[in-house]
Amino acid sequence: MTMKSLRTPLLIATAIATWTASSTVLANRTVSLADMALRYYNQAAQQGDPEAQNRLGVLYDQGQLVVQNSAQALAWFRRAAEQGYPVAQYNLGLLLVQGRGTTTDPAQAATWFLKAAEQGYPPAQEQMATLLDQGLGLKADPVQAVVWLKKAAQNADATAQNALALRLLEGRGLDKDASEAVRWLSQAAETGSVVAQHNLGVIYREGQAPVARDPALALKWLRAAANQGYVAAQNKLGWMLEKGEAGPADPAAARAWFLKAAEAGEVGSQLHLAQLAEQARAWPEALHWYQRAAAQNNAIAQNQLGLIYLDGKAALSLAPDATAARAWFHKAALQNNADALANLGIMAETGQGSAIDLAAARAWFQTAADLGHPLAQTRLGTLFLQQNQIQEAALWITRAAEAGYAPAQNNLGTLFEKGQGVTKDPVQAAVWYRKAADQSDRIAQFNLGLLFRDGVGVARNEETALAWFQKSAEQGHAKAQFNLAQLYERLLEQAKTPPPAAPAPTPPTAVPAPAPSAMPTMAPSAPPAAPADPRDNSSAPAAHTPR
Repeated sequence: MTMKSLRTPLLIATAIATWTASSTVLANRTVSLADMALRYYNQAAQQGDPEAQNRLGVLYDQGQLVVQNSAQALAWFRRAAEQGYPVAQYNLGLLLVQGRGTTTDPAQAATWFLKAAEQGYPPAQEQMATLLDQGLGLKADPVQAVVWLKKAAQNADATAQNALALRLLEGRGLDKDASEAVRWLSQAAETGSVVAQHNLGVIYREGQAPVARDPALALKWLRAAANQGYVAAQNKLGWMLEKGEAGPADPAAARAWFLKAAEAGEVGSQLHLAQLAEQARAWPEALHWYQRAAAQNNAIAQNQLGLIYLDGKAALSLAPDATAARAWFHKAALQNNADALANLGIMAETGQGSAIDLAAARAWFQTAADLGHPLAQTRLGTLFLQQNQIQEAALWITRAAEAGYAPAQNNLGTLFEKGQGVTKDPVQAAVWYRKAADQSDRIAQFNLGLLFRDGVGVARNEETALAWFQKSAEQGHAKAQFNLAQLYERLLEQAKTPPPAAPAPTPPTAVPAPAPSAMPTMAPSAPPAAPADPRDNSSAPAAHTPR
């Protein structure tokens, strides 16, 4: 659950009545309205009016009507604060804690925040909670921090109410209590707090015991926050509408919200729009959003740009460019993006854009494998096999297979069938071939068909063998097609003249592994050793789209 805690960018509080001037009165005056405002603020401030002094501090701090000058702002805030004006005491604390117009002084800041907090000024109470929580200018005291946070929340400070709710959800300094958290968030949300509206929407969307999921309320509060321009809520609202979580799916409305968030710079929405465009083969739009997300250092987008440049795209008038692809993969790899690391391994292994470098490939695959990337684990195992490091090969292929990666499951079946790195076990070979075959891996389907045809690790069953050959053949596996033809031919002969005994099938020739491919983050699984029997343990490349 991603919750938001808004630490308001330390805004300067103001407390002054609105002043309006009649255009009739000022029509013949030669001085500007700004000069008039400053004149009267200064007159009031010089006579000791704390509100005017505080207002002048705000104007100097923000550079409104005057040239920005933090030192002047500090001086005016101090004059008003020394008169006990809580808003100025809070503002003075802000400048001191930030070191604006003076050197940073958290201890002095805490003194002024405390003065304002003791007068019941909610923003100062919330700041006291922050200082005590962080041990900034004061000795850390989480218990007292909660005391001040509760005071601010009880004084209707929406920021404090949201912060208190997050503590209740996390059990930080308080017992976990999602129901109480929802109560505080609801109070803040009803006053228009966009962060509280977002957080309330998240809770109702996901549910947090004892608060049950309520898609309708989730939609209500996320829409409220989204309508105020809160991009995190716009993104989540887009997902709810796209998935139909609170009613019929509405892809058009979902896209509109993703677009709002993406234009505002929300990287998740940019990435999703790119992926939707890629699925629709709308390559110019896909490239645009991948580039926008990649410019924010999003590793997934950087990896996808690498794939686009690696393959080239006629729709974009882009020729394959291995150099540009490698550059994008490197950017993503620097962030430990496992797909990009695996892609760099494939490029090094296959010599795309440079000479083949198996040592570099192994290093890239090792890093990705350590991050749990199953393709990299499989390719690393294959490289170990090629170097006759059988035990290491079996270790990595097993990890990938146990993670559910079909090419690795097929290769592990081959290891069990051959007894390479594991105890020879045809039954286990059949088990692993079946796992991969059930995921539509055409090579595993072919290998499993061979086991049923020959009765190795399973009971001999030509009908079952034929069924697996058929599945593999329909995916274009040449040897499966060949064996399927053989079985049909024999069945034809049996139908003409039933033979006294079934003839031994003609074994297929060995099938070498296909060359590794640099298709999107996928690589083929090479055989564990030069095949000496009719088994096939290569793996065709398949697209791997990160999400």
